[in-house]
Amino acid sequence: MKDVEEATAPERAAAQPAAEPDEPTKPAEPPRDFAAELSAAIGSPVDCLRDYRPAGATTIRVNLSAVVRASGMVIEPSASGGGLSGNDLRCVEQQAGDVTLSPLSGAASQRVTTVVNIDYQPPVVEEYDVGVPTPKLEDVVQPLPKKKPIPPSGKPIEGPAPDRIDGPSGVPIEGPRGVPIEGPKPKPIEGY
Repeated sequence: MKDVEEATAPERAAAQPAAEPDEPTKPAEPPRDFAAELSAAIGSPVDCLRDYRPAGATTIRVNLSAVVRASGMVIEPSASGGGLSGNDLRCVEQQAGDVTLSPLSGAASQRVTTVVNIDYQPPVVEEYDVGVPTPKLEDVVQPLPKKKPIPPSGKPIEGPAPDRIDGPSGVPIEGPRGVPIEGPKPKPIEGY
């Protein structure tokens, strides 16, 4: 049996055609990295940070999930990120929805999940130096110095004491005095 097996092994090798070196072998294309393409297409949407204002420079990571159609159009974007308001996240989603990638090779849509990094730099505040003196210019009239306020003087005007009005009997006339009204107590209203 061994002789038969050994004899058939060389026959098998001879029966198989040798690979022709004339045909160039095509390397397989690496699959597309949709996450990197989508992240690069969106970039760093710093203008979406309207409500979140960190004190210093920082990188904010936003998780983004979307569907890429066969035409390359991005639909149904969904963003999430800690510390960002709903308005900021909707802005990132809108920017992702405005992106169109190159068309897909297949007919099916692809679900893509990526991370968008927002590199935030706080605005630079320029302060003016207020310690510089005003220059002395020729032929320029300088404003007059401020005058001291005038202190109040004189006597305040006060009216004379009110005169009493006497009635015919010599008793001062006074206004009517109220008479208290007496009667039954009001009944409470139900529901109030």
